Amino acid sequence: MTDDRNDDASDPTRRTGSPPLDLVRAAMERLNAAESWPALREALEADGLAKRLGADGMQRLAEVWRQRAVRALDDAALVAEVRFWADGGDLPQHPDGFRAPLPADLAAEAERRGWFVRPLAGGGWVVNAPDRAPATLPARR
Repeated sequence: MTDDRNDDASDPTRRTGSPPLDLVRAAMERLNAAESWPALREALEADGLAKRLGADGMQRLAEVWRQRAVRALDDAALVAEVRFWADGGDLPQHPDGFRAPLPADLAAEAERRGWFVRPLAGGGWVVNAPDRAPATLPARR
């Protein structure tokens, strides 16, 4: 007796839920060309890529966008962002509003740069940039 199951079952991208490589490449091309997250999302929706990526794919793309945004900050700008959140800042107060880099992304970037970063048991992080006083980032605002 032959196995009549769908051939997609043998495709590793189907089993793991990963989008096909051509879809990822197209999304990354849009990401590289976009000037803002809303512009990227609009381009993906216009091309039908957002629907094909699905919620998980769009979430992963948003993570890549945020990582690139914080990596683009120089040290002084990263210190300023950390200080904003440590001083009690919130998204509505941030000059970039809801497009502001989030504390978790800032902590990850600080750690990537070799700054002292310690996660706190109750959530949040202590971040100590070189030659600066430690700052406590909230888990999320």
